[in-house]
Amino acid sequence: MTSERGLTLLELTAALAIFSLIAVMGLQALSATVLLQDRLGARHSATWELGEALTRLRADFDALAPFAFVPPDGQDDRQPAFVADAANGRFSLSLAGVGRLPGTQETGLGRAEWRLDAASGTLRRRYWRDLAPFNASVAGPDQVILRDVSALQVRALTETGWVSDFGLEEAASRTRLPRAVEVTLRTGDHGDLRIVAAR
Repeated sequence: MTSERGLTLLELTAALAIFSLIAVMGLQALSATVLLQDRLGARHSATWELGEALTRLRADFDALAPFAFVPPDGQDDRQPAFVADAANGRFSLSLAGVGRLPGTQETGLGRAEWRLDAASGTLRRRYWRDLAPFNASVAGPDQVILRDVSALQVRALTETGWVSDFGLEEAASRTRLPRAVEVTLRTGDHGDLRIVAAR
């Protein structure tokens, strides 16, 4: 004769408490994993954006060319090949050797305009596909390159030293290039970032 004995209420309560404890521990581990994954994803995104911005800046400086830019406003007011306007947080540069789309009339010359939008805290870039565009449709969109930027400083090295207003003087040669350019970005996540490009 076998005895059939079930669980007492006390044993059942203890088993449920153990299972509940295991479930809570599993939920906490899962929550921590999801939170860590979100943080790593955000960090990866910010690092990738920073890498892209610095790569694009470096590529523009490598393609810097001594050609004036004629804006499409009906005037023959040529802008210098490189303009540093630190007071307004912007700089512009003429580029050569830029990739062209097959089957187009593009020359491989262009103009990049970089500026800090202080209101949104973003570093922006606009690219012109020609150095003498016939109208403003030749300009690409004003793209956000880097977020969380609070300051942009730019200066150029000349024969007499570093200046922060290169190309703005009236008698400036339109094709003169600086010996070197230094751009400093103040960011919230990465602190001050400095890029120096020498010719």
